[in-house]
Amino acid sequence: MSESTTSASALLVSKGLVFLSRDSKRGSLVPKESAELLLSFIRTLTHKPHYGKHLTFPPYRFMVRTLVNLAYPGMILNYALRKRVIEAATVEHLQNGARQVVVIGAGFDTLTLRLSRQFPNARFFEIDKPETQSAKRSAVLATSLQAPIEFVPADLSVSKLQDVLTNHPRFDKNAVSIFILEGVSMYLSEATIADLFRQIQQLSAKGSLFAFTFMDDRGRDRLLSRLWQKRHERMEGFAMTPERMSAFVKLFGMEQRSLHLFQEMQKPYVSTKEWELLMRTRGEHVCIAERTA
Repeated sequence: MSESTTSASALLVSKGLVFLSRDSKRGSLVPKESAELLLSFIRTLTHKPHYGKHLTFPPYRFMVRTLVNLAYPGMILNYALRKRVIEAATVEHLQNGARQVVVIGAGFDTLTLRLSRQFPNARFFEIDKPETQSAKRSAVLATSLQAPIEFVPADLSVSKLQDVLTNHPRFDKNAVSIFILEGVSMYLSEATIADLFRQIQQLSAKGSLFAFTFMDDRGRDRLLSRLWQKRHERMEGFAMTPERMSAFVKLFGMEQRSLHLFQEMQKPYVSTKEWELLMRTRGEHVCIAERTA
């Protein structure tokens, strides 16, 4: 996955979430502070200080919704819902005593920036490719936000996560931790994912949590989605049917605690017509697993 792809994907997710935050019915699914931070990031990174004024313009919203339904129905809503699931699991585990959060391929996500102030005794790490992380740090500096995040620049296609974190002076592999891999696994091969899971097993104490998303291997992406992937050099990577995930994580000393399916997460928020589109869409699910061995 090229660096331009990483940045393009991170920016796409950020724009999608800000767009959703302006929705009269579903906008509350995006935390207000997160939407404000993402909007600030977009303005800084695109050098468009007035970005966002067009987002409530009805013809523009209609155009975006139409394009999304043609390319990947439910894509933007899925961004928000998968983040809500992961944030809820992270907060609960921190409240129960976890002391570290490690976000792999964090992009422009705001989770650690917000939770680091809510849980000042925990340590927060973000790992991403140097160029993407440099862009994010610049965007954070452009705000008044003060957050004690450990930004760890690393390209995990050439470096081992285990080496990166073991060599970090503030990381404690004996602490109960939360590892997050959101919107990343589809860029990696199954062999790479298996190796990454093994490393996380070695880096985490029993009782640690692993929250990650993965694509369903049933069905096929729509034409516009495939064209976007080709344009951004996105390769088809790890995918698995939800029914196989419990057995898969057990290979790495983990027990599946919950599984949140693409369609089912969206069901309370969509119309009958949208639901019919979702049922024909290859979705991205969320798995929450706990290290038990």
